[in-house]
Amino acid sequence: MQKQFLLIGNGINLHGTTNDFSSEAIAHRFGEVIQKRISNHNDKEFAYFDGINKELEFEGYKNNIELLAYDVYEFVCTKYKKCEKKDLSENDEMKFISLIKNMAINAMFFRDSKFIEKEVPEKLVRKISLYVNVLTLNYFEYWDKNSICIHLHGKIRRPFYSELRHAETEELIFSPAFNNITKTAVINLGCYPSDRLYPSEDLYPKEPKKLYKDLDNIQRIEVFGVSPYGDDELIEKLNMIEKVKIFVYNSEKNHKEISEWKKRVSSAEIVDGSKFYI
Repeated sequence: MQKQFLLIGNGINLHGTTNDFSSEAIAHRFGEVIQKRISNHNDKEFAYFDGINKELEFEGYKNNIELLAYDVYEFVCTKYKKCEKKDLSENDEMKFISLIKNMAINAMFFRDSKFIEKEVPEKLVRKISLYVNVLTLNYFEYWDKNSICIHLHGKIRRPFYSELRHAETEELIFSPAFNNITKTAVINLGCYPSDRLYPSEDLYPKEPKKLYKDLDNIQRIEVFGVSPYGDDELIEKLNMIEKVKIFVYNSEKNHKEISEWKKRVSSAEIVDGSKFYI
């Protein structure tokens, strides 16, 4: 029996025999990427990242990458203000967010300068194929050989090089998890007019983006492998959908995540992830 809408996140990549996509593994690689960039670049911007591995704990980090990216951003901005003795312009904010985004996304998909390969269990792929519309928060879906997914945050192709270059990540949707700034506001930094944006050779006018428009006018959706943390606009969209079913991995032990989902999408039906296969 076909179902209409499925929303999937990074949790799908935790299924199988490896843990390359766990929060701890991605955070570890994030720290390595930052250190590598500091060592390999003479650009002034990377000087503000120097010393970050002594201040932030990348090992054993258990939250999502957006929250860690916010800590990185705070470190860089604090060091910038201390060194330059002035506040950041919007141009500066955009440059640092762009650098952090590129390094974070590289940390998701590369280990030792090699693209991480992943086999998604066939049982899971068969279940996903029952849905008419599959929306994903991931930039790359290993199982999606026929490119049927709608990528809500943008999409990368299988890379040819040892890292994703700036041009390959610039249009992807990624933001540090700011407490008081929406993801839409962050991705639309640089849209004119702005009192804090200065003319620059490397910045140019651009059209504002509307996030999650593909979730408009949906009446029923099922959610698999998605975290309740770090994306208030996604939560807002889910609350506008009449019927939401959320599959939570190992729900008997994952009380914190269930509690967060109940608090943030109170009308949702929350079930154990094992029932996704039924």
